[in-house]
Amino acid sequence: MPNYNSPFLYRSILSVIEQSYEKWELILIDNFSYNSPEKIIDQFDDDRIHFYKFNNENNIARSRNFGIKKAKFDWIAFLDSDDVWEKEKLFKVNEAIINNNSDLIYHGMYYLPKKFGFIKKIIKDKSIEMKKPIYETLIKDGNGIANSSAVVRKSLLEKVYFLSEDKNKYSWEDYDCWIKCSKETDNFIFIPTILGYCWVGGGNVSNLEQSYINYKNFHKIYRNQILKLTNKKRLKWYNKFLLTWYFKKKNFYRAYIIQKKIIPNDLKSYLRSILIKFLFLIETIKRR
Repeated sequence: MPNYNSPFLYRSILSVIEQSYEKWELILIDNFSYNSPEKIIDQFDDDRIHFYKFNNENNIARSRNFGIKKAKFDWIAFLDSDDVWEKEKLFKVNEAIINNNSDLIYHGMYYLPKKFGFIKKIIKDKSIEMKKPIYETLIKDGNGIANSSAVVRKSLLEKVYFLSEDKNKYSWEDYDCWIKCSKETDNFIFIPTILGYCWVGGGNVSNLEQSYINYKNFHKIYRNQILKLTNKKRLKWYNKFLLTWYFKKKNFYRAYIIQKKIIPNDLKSYLRSILIKFLFLIETIKRR
């Protein structure tokens, strides 16, 4: 669990403490927070919690790799310091380890709402089983594994040289790691149960601006693989993101051009396509 000034650290640690499966260790790597995380940890008084101060130089992959190397068990479970697990998470994961030939285990996740407690809304693109071969699916369909759902063999992480600390992979180093793992093994096991919650509030690195940078870097780094697997320079899920990007930037001309490449597959998408066409016409009239 990497941490830097998370206001939800107590909640995240508590979700580990309350696990029905008790044979775990929590390695908490703190990037010199100024909100006294030590006081929070002391409240639990649990010797399974191991706390380290570590300067990650604004690169969270360095914190994760530091924690992986400190781990004494054979399996690594990732949990961000603003996310939480359901009480049966590790029990269900242990069952999957025992019953399957697995190298990476993942499961569905809920969103943690910004306000008003726990409103259970499923993260749809992180709560379905990926088709095999996993490598092709990860490239063609995007990241289907939430970081706080993933449990990976330590030996596999060592084999792929841990998470990349390349700055061009900042905030999608987990996705890159799953791709590297899938090149080594197809033994990805999906638990068809929602076993955690992801926080998507303010301060989260996965904002629109960072996502735009991430998409561009992904396409640049994996350009050859994309072209080989799809015979196209740009993926469908990238076009969907660009549509959102241009729409929110109020560049309706670009949004309209992208929209023509996408077939609406639900009512919301269909209504948005109509709105984009309308706004594009208004923008065109204003230019005349």
